[in-house]
Amino acid sequence: MIDGLKITRLISDLPKWQNTTGIDLYTNVNEITGEIKQSRIRRFEDGSQTFKRWGKFEPSYFIEVIEKNKDDKSTYRLNVRGSIHKGAHGNNHSRLTWDEMQSQIEYLASSLNSDPTAFTIQNLEFGLNIEMPQPVKPFLDSVLIGYMGKPFNKFDDDYTGKSIGYYCQCSEYTIKIYDKTLQNNLKDGRNICRIEKFANKMRCIKTHGLKTLEDLTDKDKVFSLLDNLNDSWNRIIMIDHAILLKATNPRDKSNLCKYINPRFWLMLKLEVDKYRYHVENLRELQLKYFDTLHQDIKRSMNDECKICFNITDKKPAFSPIVIPISLNTKTRILPIKINGDLRGLTPRSKKIRVNKTRIKEACVLNGKYFNFNHHLPDRLAIARQPAK
Repeated sequence: MIDGLKITRLISDLPKWQNTTGIDLYTNVNEITGEIKQSRIRRFEDGSQTFKRWGKFEPSYFIEVIEKNKDDKSTYRLNVRGSIHKGAHGNNHSRLTWDEMQSQIEYLASSLNSDPTAFTIQNLEFGLNIEMPQPVKPFLDSVLIGYMGKPFNKFDDDYTGKSIGYYCQCSEYTIKIYDKTLQNNLKDGRNICRIEKFANKMRCIKTHGLKTLEDLTDKDKVFSLLDNLNDSWNRIIMIDHAILLKATNPRDKSNLCKYINPRFWLMLKLEVDKYRYHVENLRELQLKYFDTLHQDIKRSMNDECKICFNITDKKPAFSPIVIPISLNTKTRILPIKINGDLRGLTPRSKKIRVNKTRIKEACVLNGKYFNFNHHLPDRLAIARQPAK
């Protein structure tokens, strides 16, 4: 699940650290005189100055040492950036298990002659690879609409002139969805979609308690990132255009035609109440016309994460019971779990207001699948099903 990261720590004695680790550091040298040039010098008002050395540890990690000089004293900061996933496998399109990740973290810390608690995490990239039944890039081209009102941007073209997917940049993180098969030119027949979140500011994941490299050895803390990824996925607007062919109601079709336009959501970005209303309405229409694409991918993400962490569900599968409403024979109560409690929800005409409640379960009603595992801050979208 963890891929890219940047970690940092202080080093008291750089020559000793180099002798212990055997890692070579480089700086600029004058080719004629052999004079060492201090690279990227920065001078500060307090009289101190810094310059950088750099090196490489294994193919997957880059090292930077920033030396700070002040009052004839030097301190050294070691920055390491790279990919845990690539370090373990040599690529990041395969499945990275929890045990493999732990082995790589242990190897990284020991090779750098550092205790994992000494390294502070500065940024983190986490996500999952899921297999799709169709080529990923054309699929993303046709269904991705936006994220929290913002349209997705295409990745820059590579040297072959191809873009591998999409990203949406926010102030503290970036959401990325792209084609791993296209990126790595895989020929094994798999269609691998990468869904990831790059936290360039650790504040956006501070509730998970991931501060040091040692925290990445805590299984509960790392697995909790799945909730963060799920929450971001819930905010993505994704629509299968086939829903337009399924919509029989003219008003529904008119709304769906608006919803597939990214500009519609961009115009609503600053109008929070309207935005939430239309998101809820879209989710209801997707339930009504059985557009389960968004939820199917989310279910695949959760399944893949559990495989990576070797987690099996010990709870019995949830089998809801459909209970008729005596006052209205055309509708039924739909029992689902909210925060672990089984509750009967009335049909859409009798909405229940629930503030900031996350629905945990999906269910099958009258032989048809309904997945309510999305986050609607103010109201719940309730499915209505005619009685037999």
